[in-house]
Amino acid sequence: MPPSISLAMTLLEAIAATNEGVKCISVACTQGGNVLQDIATLKAIRILSKKYLPQNVAVYPVLHQFMGAFPSSRDQAEGLIFLGGLVASRGHATKVISKTYEESLGIPTAQANNDGISLTR
Repeated sequence: MPPSISLAMTLLEAIAATNEGVKCISVACTQGGNVLQDIATLKAIRILSKKYLPQNVAVYPVLHQFMGAFPSSRDQAEGLIFLGGLVASRGHATKVISKTYEESLGIPTAQANNDGISLTR
């Protein structure tokens, strides 16, 4: 789904939630692979939230690192994870759903999760 449609749907959900009294919203987007577009999407979350949500609502932009098929090569997977960290940092995400170099192999080990978090940071 294009980031603009995904962001619009997420913001509509946020508007509906705040109309019901929710005061804290996490607005998520996924790392799509175009670094500039992904950063712009994260930045747009704050801009659009200020415009369309009540002032007393706390909004937290969230990045889900790449959700597609992960490369089986550790170097390529870590490159993708690194780009996710870069996107999150430059887009001012307050939360990152991180990945590991073992994503293509099945359930990641605790060490792979730790390494993915460290690489993202």
